Amino acid sequence: MTEEIAGCRKCGAVPEVEEMDDPKEPTSFQNYKNHYFKTSKILTEGASEAMNMPVAFISVILLPIVGNAAEHASAIMFAIKDKLDITLGVAIGSSTQISMFLIPFCVVIGWMMGKGMDLNFQLFETATLFITVLVVAFMLQEGTANYFKGLMLILCYLIVAASFFVHVDPALNDD
Repeated sequence: MTEEIAGCRKCGAVPEVEEMDDPKEPTSFQNYKNHYFKTSKILTEGASEAMNMPVAFISVILLPIVGNAAEHASAIMFAIKDKLDITLGVAIGSSTQISMFLIPFCVVIGWMMGKGMDLNFQLFETATLFITVLVVAFMLQEGTANYFKGLMLILCYLIVAASFFVHVDPALNDD
């Protein structure tokens, strides 16, 4: 029951996949952890190669859009009903929750699993985050909303998305 695994279309490399232990034997947390990280890495890199997009673009732009679709839908519904305070609460609350709880939580879990995860971002990601926070703060400073401000925020998001699409980290480019 061995299946042949297809390699990369560009370089022909085949991802390493370890055989799991006997399914009847109890498996350890380490086996699940290794399987999860290998599977997620293969899927992300495979999607990156299949769609010809950088991994940073997929993980910073596409995954948050798909993963937070319900929050986006509820924010749009509240905006249509002209409830700006709830709309901003959904949008900003989600970002705050991810930055203040989820990212540090993932770092701690990665540390417990023995994976090298830290909050040491590259200059490009740090500058993008800083400028994004400034733009949103200036837009929300008056407490009013109009179509022009919404259009400017959407255009800023498209600029950030385009910059992540064309940006290549120097540390990852060392082949």
